[in-house]
Amino acid sequence: MWFTQKNRRDIMKQFLLVVLALFSTGIEGQVLQTLVYGPIPGYTDVPAAGEFIIKSTYTNRKSTSIYNGDGEVITYNKLEDGDADPERFYSMLYLTTVYSINEKLSISIMFPFVLDQGVRFDNVNPAWTGYYQDTSGENGLGDISVSAYLLLLSNSYSRLMGYSSYKSSSGGDPYDIKENAYSSTGTGQSDIDIGAQADFALSPNILFSSGAAFIIRNEGSYSTEGYSWNEKPGNEIAFWGALSFHPSDIFALGIATSFFSASEDEFDGESIENSDVNRLSLTPKIGYKLSAGETIMHILGSYSLPIKGKSISKYSGYRLSIYMYL
Repeated sequence: MWFTQKNRRDIMKQFLLVVLALFSTGIEGQVLQTLVYGPIPGYTDVPAAGEFIIKSTYTNRKSTSIYNGDGEVITYNKLEDGDADPERFYSMLYLTTVYSINEKLSISIMFPFVLDQGVRFDNVNPAWTGYYQDTSGENGLGDISVSAYLLLLSNSYSRLMGYSSYKSSSGGDPYDIKENAYSSTGTGQSDIDIGAQADFALSPNILFSSGAAFIIRNEGSYSTEGYSWNEKPGNEIAFWGALSFHPSDIFALGIATSFFSASEDEFDGESIENSDVNRLSLTPKIGYKLSAGETIMHILGSYSLPIKGKSISKYSGYRLSIYMYL
């Protein structure tokens, strides 16, 4: 035999020590910020002190089925007894500006615009052509959000950030829309988010990002046709994470996941039974990083795939984003 059992063990130990040493040296030499501000940015990608990030994101979603209260997938066609194939859809444009006051504190404001929303009907039973009519909703400015971010930890391996945000009720009132309209641009109530996000360098070219939040959904007051009442959506907890591989400084691939769960809604202070919802999704991502003088631009694409849910529409679709670091 060329090697004894002891020699093989010694060689294996030495090999592992060499690999670990090289791996550690690679991470130490790789500043985490390079990954965080890479082709697929991390969750703590605020601008440098005194600088801006301008973000523009287009989202397009469609749904032909729903998760019922037991988590089963039911098509809208089945809900309509096979008389039509409804498809729900919406498209949104989000414009966000982030500004860093100093190395620790950043603020942002986000303007959501509803571009299109509604229901389309296909394969309608001839006997019901007058009943199934396509509907569309309002478009325009939705509920504006403002946020503040505090960088709590930053080193060569990890970054941790706490944040809080406030979603206003600046969008359209859901009960003040045209007759037979699909939906408004707003919810009519405000939210307060409290959460944290983190980025970790797993290797010189692999970034792991994660986050969690508790969303307090405030009560909204509504009235129509002489009636008035209060509604409060259930509070939410949310978790999200992403793993991205950066083979070069200008290109990256990634996979993200997100989960949220909301408690039961309330109507005039009384809980609405079986109104709690949840959803789990998986999102492949791709990113490019370009430079034009002192301006850095990121072009990102992703596609959301629903995995499971409860009492919620099964939406899927794509998102395109452009980040500009000024």
